[in-house]
Amino acid sequence: MSYVAVGGVQTWYAEHGTGDPLLLLHGGFTDASEFGATAPSLAEHFHVFTPERCGHGHTPDVPGPISYDLMAADTAAFLDQLKIGRSRLPHQGPRPHLHASPEGLTSISTSRSLTSIR
Repeated sequence: MSYVAVGGVQTWYAEHGTGDPLLLLHGGFTDASEFGATAPSLAEHFHVFTPERCGHGHTPDVPGPISYDLMAADTAAFLDQLKIGRSRLPHQGPRPHLHASPEGLTSISTSRSLTSIR
């Protein structure tokens, strides 16, 4: 478990395994422990990253509202800070889609698929 500065916030994350990067983003009102049962199996095939978003788990809250645009920008900054480059991102159920942005994130359009971002 480590911390990295993302947008001026010390963001907690865990990483496991080797291989192509796989970024797991938790939902609202939870934290990276949401992936405790699945991360070990995924780590047999991927280099799994599980960052905790602002105000969740070990990552402190920030003043002001948290928006989908801010979360997408934080995700891009996380990838940049760790020099991850392209990553796979599974989309689960009703979670918000990441939108296209100048930083290179692409929208996620299919449920339970692995879609590349960056």
